[in-house]
Amino acid sequence: MKTLLTGLVGLSLVGFAHAQGAPTLFPYRWHELGLPPSTWGPLELVPAHLDGDAQVDLIVLSHKVFGGGGGELWYALRSDGAGEFTPTLDLGTRAPAGDLDGDGRIDLARSKQTSAQVATFEISLANGVGGFTHLPPQSIVGVVSDTPRWTAADIDNNGIEDLLSVRSNSDQVLMVRGDGAGGVSNLLGILHGGATLIDALAVDLEGDGDRDIVALRTSPPWPQETDRLIVMKSVGPGWFLAPTVEDELELPKRVLAADLDLDGDIDLVHYSQVNSSLRYLEGDGAGGLAPAVAIAGTPSGAFPHNVVLADVDRDGSEDLLVDLWQTIGWARATSGQPPGPYQSLGPWFSSDLLAAFDLDQDGRDEWIARRTPGITVYDPDLAGPSLAFSKMPSSGHTLADFDADGRLDVALLAYPHDLPLHLETFLGSATGFTPGPAQPCPPPATTGWLGSADFDADGRIDLVRPLRDYPTSTDGIELMHGVGDGSFTVGAAVLLPQYLNRFAIGDFDSDGNADVLASQYPGGSSLDVRLYSMLGDGTGALGSPLIHLLPMQTATAHLELADFDADGVLDVLVETSNGKFAIVRGAGDGTWLTPNTYVGSTPTSSFTALAPGDFDGDGRIDVAGCTGTTGWWTRALSTGFDAPVVVATQPQGSKWTYRTARAGDIDRDGHNELLIGARYYPIPPGETDVGRLHVYRWSGNALLLHSQYSPGGQLATPGVVDFDGDGGSDLMMQVSHDNFLRWLIAPGMVELAAGLAPYGTGTPSCLGTITGVANLAPKVGESQFKLSWTNAPPNASALVGIAFMPDLAGSDVFAVGVNIHIHLLGPVLAYTVASDAGGAAKLAFPVPNAPALAGFQAYVQSLWIEPAWQSCSSSPFPWSSSTGLQVTVLP
Repeated sequence: MKTLLTGLVGLSLVGFAHAQGAPTLFPYRWHELGLPPSTWGPLELVPAHLDGDAQVDLIVLSHKVFGGGGGELWYALRSDGAGEFTPTLDLGTRAPAGDLDGDGRIDLARSKQTSAQVATFEISLANGVGGFTHLPPQSIVGVVSDTPRWTAADIDNNGIEDLLSVRSNSDQVLMVRGDGAGGVSNLLGILHGGATLIDALAVDLEGDGDRDIVALRTSPPWPQETDRLIVMKSVGPGWFLAPTVEDELELPKRVLAADLDLDGDIDLVHYSQVNSSLRYLEGDGAGGLAPAVAIAGTPSGAFPHNVVLADVDRDGSEDLLVDLWQTIGWARATSGQPPGPYQSLGPWFSSDLLAAFDLDQDGRDEWIARRTPGITVYDPDLAGPSLAFSKMPSSGHTLADFDADGRLDVALLAYPHDLPLHLETFLGSATGFTPGPAQPCPPPATTGWLGSADFDADGRIDLVRPLRDYPTSTDGIELMHGVGDGSFTVGAAVLLPQYLNRFAIGDFDSDGNADVLASQYPGGSSLDVRLYSMLGDGTGALGSPLIHLLPMQTATAHLELADFDADGVLDVLVETSNGKFAIVRGAGDGTWLTPNTYVGSTPTSSFTALAPGDFDGDGRIDVAGCTGTTGWWTRALSTGFDAPVVVATQPQGSKWTYRTARAGDIDRDGHNELLIGARYYPIPPGETDVGRLHVYRWSGNALLLHSQYSPGGQLATPGVVDFDGDGGSDLMMQVSHDNFLRWLIAPGMVELAAGLAPYGTGTPSCLGTITGVANLAPKVGESQFKLSWTNAPPNASALVGIAFMPDLAGSDVFAVGVNIHIHLLGPVLAYTVASDAGGAAKLAFPVPNAPALAGFQAYVQSLWIEPAWQSCSSSPFPWSSSTGLQVTVLP
């Protein structure tokens, strides 16, 4: 007999391995910066090492918005070593300039005009313990007129950093000589031919060791001329020719310098805020620049908000990372060619800040966007098969294999690009997701819920979607039959006389067919909640609703299924009143028994989420949940439930509120972990939600906080799914922001189980280090021990060797430039394996049922051979190798 019980609770999750506070599970994570509430930002980030602890600290520019006056203010934030930052140090208007005293730390500088002919400079030197030493004010004869932004640059080529103005309302580019100890002298100004200075940098365009000046300046008052990119060539240390115009543009924003055609010479890129302007000037290494050309492919009508240099493809060369507000893309540095063409990388965070640097010190840059009152950090190396939608968020979605290819797909109810309600599918593949068929959903179809099951027993997944007819106050559900390619045909509908609150799918009459359960709160003077059971017959039809009245006063915002009494029949978990929940036992024929009510939260208040799961590993289904300020769980007893235990609290008036809760056995120890999603509240002005995931894990005799993750965006529906089709489960989190909806998926992030120990580095492929992993160590008599590899060459073949001695340091056994970490002189078992298009591969084989094998150790490594045209291995042959894996057979 078929059953729909399996998988509803007690799900296993292979995908988790981080200490408390380590925010690296998802590619997107949010950090609160602790800026004062009277400021708005951050507007700019400067990475720094302020206290000598090897962690990256931040110097942050914000904007004062309350208390009068406005203005830009700088703050220093020290990393706490766990992914967050300590309370800020107010720097006022002292801005980071660079290393002015040669100690490797970033110092601060500001200036002001103190008399008609005297400018005063205030220099603050980093002291190495998190603060700054303010030097006495230094007066220099000259005019700065306003408060320019200064940056350190060795203008006179003497090995000591000077100061260069990079932004000011002056008609001059200003330079000040430094003495290497924070002292400054000799203010020099060179007319740049315009009204104001937008951006400037000092860079050696000629290769002679002297710095030239490149600047963007606005025109004199309209209508005399346009804004311009200028160059002032050095004719000796600290001496410059008059500016030459290299390009004309409108509303310039920033200029960048890098070798973008990989010929060893410095090139320039500048961008403006209009007309999709992103322009490239090739340098000839002798100070000359070719005429500016537009970088191909930049979308028409879009304009770059920010462009930064970043090694997007991890090939060791800087590319252009381009922020187009709601999307982000890149232009690749290409040998002998202008960078580009522009390629989109997907939705972005509608942020006027973009930065790229190695915040977590893992050797790779992250991309950073502003999400007041903090930042969202994106790690492209953790991206995996994340799924993003550029459309209005909707709670109506479901996950299933709609095209029968063995991978999970997504069906979504949404309003794409201001169109009417549509049903859209996104089909899973080895490399991510591709859009599937889309079809309109005319009224009375509505959003709010979407379910999936095979209602007609034809082997294809069908959908159930909600209906709502506002003129007649009629709700209902409608079946949509799966075609097998991600599209659906409309089937029968069941109408009900009142608005529905929640839906669930399961086998409620034990006939092996999918049924639908809906809850309804009539309101008014009635205290009865109605449960409607609509039983499927296996042919695609649903029977007339069976009505069950629940004597409770609640809108039944929660409807969770589990077999609480272990009788093989699904039961229902609902909220009854503030702080209480009820278990409604299933009778096995589609009807329901009298509910039993229990106390849940402490203190009493409405639940924001309820989650059934076996948290203590005793085989009984417990109940957990959250209110706005409290996360709790209660243990299932043979006679009911124990007193609730609070596992998480937020103080009154806290900025975080708990919104969602789910259960999943993350570490495969037989205990469900509790996943609680928190929301930052109130939402800062002009921003959208940010969220945080808290993971509580059974330890000793209690659920304790194990880790927390902040993915950026409003958090909803943390869950456990198998997105990559490897037979395990992955951790999934849905977030929304700025009318985007994302599923962030963390596959294969499992804690290393006992009996497994990686070693060595191998020889990386184009995708990076090829990592050999296993979910669990092999056991004596196990029918299938599974090995897998990530970052392998795509569509390639490998020889897998299992040896009995390791070569920990590795050696080039075959003299072909490939590092081998197993000894080949003794016995070696050999297998072959192939990778898919995403660079993933797996191998499974039985373990003999011989008790003597317990404790036996073996060493595994794979040698990969790929088509020569796609190889970037350090070997002269298209060969690469994985890390080694020590495997101990368990009893």
